[in-house]
Amino acid sequence: MDQALDYGCAEVAAEEIMTKLEQFAPLLIADVTHSGLREQLLAHIGTYSHVRTIAPEWLDLETYLESHRKVFFEDVLYILDADEWSESHPAFYSLIMSIAPAVERILDDRFSIPF
Repeated sequence: MDQALDYGCAEVAAEEIMTKLEQFAPLLIADVTHSGLREQLLAHIGTYSHVRTIAPEWLDLETYLESHRKVFFEDVLYILDADEWSESHPAFYSLIMSIAPAVERILDDRFSIPF
C-alpha cells in the first residue's frame, strides 16, 4: 500500500479492507465467513494496522525519514521479532510468519526482469 504513496504510510482500516476483500475476492471471504473466521481475520487486520502505527518507535529514525516515512513489510517483521510478539500475540505472529515467504517473494518479483 505504501508504494502507491509519495510520502507516508497508508492507513489500514480493518473494516474497509474487509469490504474491499468482499468486493474483489468474494469466494475467499465467503469461505472465511462460512468457517467462522471473519472476526478473527478482522482482528488480525486491526493488529497489523497497530504494528504499522507503532513502527516509527522501533525503526531507525534516519532510515525511516529517508524512506519518506513508509513502513515496509520487512519493518513489520523486524518489529514482531524485536518486541517478542511471538509471546504477546502468538496467533497474529504465527499468521504473519506463515505468509512471510510468499509476501517477500511477491515483493521481490516486482523488481525482477522476466526473461
